[in-house]
Amino acid sequence: MSDAFSILSKREIEGYCKELKQLLVADFRGLEQVDQGEILSHYDQSKREQFPESLSISELWTLEQLIIKKLSDKTLLRRTWIFREKFKSQLGDGIYNKYYENLPKNLTDESLRDTSTAIDYDMLREDIANIARQIQRLSYFKIKRNQSINGRKKFVIFSMLLLIIFGTLPFSNLTINFASFYNPENEKAVKFLLIIMYSGITGTAISLLQRIEKASNVAPHFTDSALEANDISLNMSNWYVLSLLASGAIFALLVYLIAVAGIFNVFDFLPKLESGSNVKLDGSSTALKQLIIIPDNSKDFSKLLIACFLSGFAERLIPDMLDSLIKKGESISKK
Repeated sequence: MSDAFSILSKREIEGYCKELKQLLVADFRGLEQVDQGEILSHYDQSKREQFPESLSISELWTLEQLIIKKLSDKTLLRRTWIFREKFKSQLGDGIYNKYYENLPKNLTDESLRDTSTAIDYDMLREDIANIARQIQRLSYFKIKRNQSINGRKKFVIFSMLLLIIFGTLPFSNLTINFASFYNPENEKAVKFLLIIMYSGITGTAISLLQRIEKASNVAPHFTDSALEANDISLNMSNWYVLSLLASGAIFALLVYLIAVAGIFNVFDFLPKLESGSNVKLDGSSTALKQLIIIPDNSKDFSKLLIACFLSGFAERLIPDMLDSLIKKGESISKK
């Protein structure tokens, strides 16, 4: 599974590199032949023969820096507005304004527009090269962050589907049913409990996907490092995801037991399962027979599935319900 994730991540990087190569090739061809030759001299013969297809993402960013140093003064001046606007869009107004306030007066936008002001192109070139490097860093950490986010999404979906497949596999025509267990009533009971648990697991999975999606909308910061770029993978490990999915299944079963007991209800949301039908399990105890109660009508069954889904979706739903039961029990004992 990790190999599949790495292949997909590699494809995303390749797509980014392809677009970057197209832009840099256009800039490279616009340079003088002498400047082109000087840039190519930084690469060995094998890379020059397949230039720029053979360049990695880090080498492409280095190529961008080399091209900036070779741009004519007029082209550099025109590019200044583009680089600064892109830099501003990534940093936000607050941080960009701090950068702008620290610029030398002869490099401000007002000075660059004033034709009577002498422009220090060497200093301007260094400033644009620095901005380009920061944009490259932001792009890199954005790629790493998207990889981390997509990896978490895929693992959540994959785990949920795998649990469903393993749960439904015993009832497929491809498996051999054990004579001691298999009968219509037993199968009906197990399928019912699986539906209950899968409702909670699905609710947990949807909640995780929404949290991951919300995290993906957080813009990268110019001080980000590799640690911040992978914080989702570090904070939401595989075992963490599996533990939440397992909790969703357990919470769904607790909701079902609460509905059977009839000890707690919110706005008459949980169905009254005492009106349902007991499943006659062969070889089971009387206590277990009493616990398997399937709602008789679609309305109560829908209520139960929705409540189980919400128990997984809202992580605090079941703990809050249990807390209220504890407080209720404490108040009764005091009386």
